Amino acid sequence: MELTDFPLIKMKSGRLAYGGDQEWFSRWRQRFSGCAAVSGANLASYYELGIEHDGGENSGHKIYTFESYLREMNVFWKYMTPGYKGFPYMWKYIEKFKQFAKDNGAEAESVNLEHWNSAGEASSFVRGAVGEGNPAVMLVLGHKAPEMRENTWHWMTVTGYDEKNDRVIISNYGEREVYEAKRLFEPDPANDVNLTFFRIKR
Repeated sequence: MELTDFPLIKMKSGRLAYGGDQEWFSRWRQRFSGCAAVSGANLASYYELGIEHDGGENSGHKIYTFESYLREMNVFWKYMTPGYKGFPYMWKYIEKFKQFAKDNGAEAESVNLEHWNSAGEASSFVRGAVGEGNPAVMLVLGHKAPEMRENTWHWMTVTGYDEKNDRVIISNYGEREVYEAKRLFEPDPANDVNLTFFRIKR
């Protein structure tokens, strides 16, 4: 189960990126702490709020030009400009995305999961979001798994769930990444992970 119309971005090299990448920003501060803005742009482009895909389609995925996607990322930087600690607040992300939706003629209702007793609870939450046709947003503040070392204090976009192999599909730095759900969502004092998704009403 994966969102087949999640945005792809046509790079100047010709390759297709899977969602946005904070490394595309022009300023160092944006490249260092622009992950919230990128995930917001991923949602906005998926729901076509304030941006329309302009590069055709590929197997159902909407394709955007690099220039138009970067413009959308910069719009979201204004909504989700990080402070000196970055942007590590789920409530603030929700508030800012709802404001963006309102500014673009829509209403966004959030569905949140901040604490769970088993990995299965979080997996079920993701399956529910994707099953409804919604990407989820994941904030990872800390995690003990070695493969998550570079993904802490970081926002990512959840785009699918491989039920056969119990794996979560994620857009991260413009790449399609897959993680074992049991490890990613394992309840542990060292793991600080939050999830939300939005239902959009126009």
